[in-house]
Amino acid sequence: MIRQIDVPNLIGLSQGEALDLLTSRGLIMEVLGTVPVDPETGLHDKIAGQAPAAGETLPEGSTVQVQIGFGPPPETTTTTTTAAP
Repeated sequence: MIRQIDVPNLIGLSQGEALDLLTSRGLIMEVLGTVPVDPETGLHDKIAGQAPAAGETLPEGSTVQVQIGFGPPPETTTTTTTAAP
């Protein structure tokens, strides 16, 4: 009898982290491509979409499809201070 596996939440994980998590549960990852994300979400270069959704159940050996977020990375600011003479 084939084991049923709960699909984990992959949103926000790196591609490597998602692959490791799925592999450890007996599931396969398929990257479908990229999806545009708002820089404020923090999902640039992270898993931004998955199917099936977290919490669904699949037979062991099934495939979970993911999309990687792309877009401009979040803006960073640099503050420079100078000591008074």
